[in-house]
Amino acid sequence: MLPQKVKTNAVIFKVLGWIYIVLGVLLGIGIIVFVVGFGTSTALGEFNDVEGAAFATGLSIVLGVIGIILAIVFGIFFFLIAKNLPLKKNWAKTLGIIFSILLLFSFPIGTVLGIILLVNFFSEEFKNWWESTEA
Repeated sequence: MLPQKVKTNAVIFKVLGWIYIVLGVLLGIGIIVFVVGFGTSTALGEFNDVEGAAFATGLSIVLGVIGIILAIVFGIFFFLIAKNLPLKKNWAKTLGIIFSILLLFSFPIGTVLGIILLVNFFSEEFKNWWESTEA
């Protein structure tokens, strides 16, 4: 039976996976739509030529797409951690701790979640379960 701290970490990573994917895609699409709609006219005013505006618009679209891809990749990592942590995969624990530390810099909600995750990872309950032979 999984300890509560392991379940909590798995649920947090699952929720973070959905948040990263959904919000990342929506924000990325929003940025692209904004740039194509409003940004092109602004870029034309800034650059006073079509090539400069096209470059600025194209660069913004590429950065928006890269943001969407990164959000999906991070979301997938979070889902993989959530799935494999209860299976006692060492790489899932290692990545979980790394992402928990990185979350500390996402003030305020990420900081709170990062602290909860790290406290759970380094708790006696988690450690005893991890070192036991049952999976």
